[in-house]
Amino acid sequence: MEIDTLMDLRSLQYFVAVVKAGSFSKAAEELHVSQPTLSKAIGQLEDELDVSLLERGRRGVSVRLTPAGELTYGHAQAMLDRRRQLLSELAAMRELRMGELSLGLAPLGGAEIFAPMLAKFKRTYPGIAVNMVQSGSQRLEQHILDGSLEMATMLLPLGSEFDWFPLRDDGMAVLLSANNDMAGRPHLFLRELADFPMVMFDNTFVISRMLRDAFREEHVPLNEVAHTTHLDFALALVAAEAGGLILPLGIAHQVAKETMAVVPLKHSHLRWKLVLAWRHGVPLSAAAQAWLHIVKTMEN
Repeated sequence: MEIDTLMDLRSLQYFVAVVKAGSFSKAAEELHVSQPTLSKAIGQLEDELDVSLLERGRRGVSVRLTPAGELTYGHAQAMLDRRRQLLSELAAMRELRMGELSLGLAPLGGAEIFAPMLAKFKRTYPGIAVNMVQSGSQRLEQHILDGSLEMATMLLPLGSEFDWFPLRDDGMAVLLSANNDMAGRPHLFLRELADFPMVMFDNTFVISRMLRDAFREEHVPLNEVAHTTHLDFALALVAAEAGGLILPLGIAHQVAKETMAVVPLKHSHLRWKLVLAWRHGVPLSAAAQAWLHIVKTMEN
């Protein structure tokens, strides 16, 4: 027979109890139900499976399993064990004793900001596994929308499909070789970078789109001499005097080598606004809520 309905777990529980107790009367006492209720439930289970599960003997004689009952008994015990395990694990997740948190980090700034937060999170919730993905902001947006990540660092502006918490709002700077003539300047304007060789991150980085838009709006030609996804390689190109690199001011000061100069960029609209974002309208897991609480606490 093809079974197209979900078996009632209570009926399975009653069936297992009868087998273990050896009789309907003893099982009814242990379960605190009437014997007719017990008999009816097992009868319905037999009807659903279209088999006889028990050999019903004389009153006072232990019940015996049929061959079909033997098979069903083993599966019923396994199903009830899995139910107990599920309830136990769900309780552990609610209490944050176990679970998983999937986070996305933008390559620029995310690691430096989140390292102390992650350390506190793991000390507080050692049973929560944290899976981290590092990628450009545009790709992280897609990961949030398709559900493969729950939260990620992103850059504003974001669409209405996201909720977010602010992390950083910083100006921009040009990272140059200390040997460059512009290295000693107190600041630079975009127009002064016309045709100057620039190292750029690839198209998965929102900062690249921001820079191209800013140069285009001011009608300044942008000379892109190299594209990379790795900050270390970009810094090596700057050190080799292959070009300049525009970064958020705080990050530029953090990563600059002794042979480099950090020159603030004067541009009122070009700012690096980093946020922790998640999908709007999608409830956060208990682990994600705990993570957000730690982020807010440490940021404030």
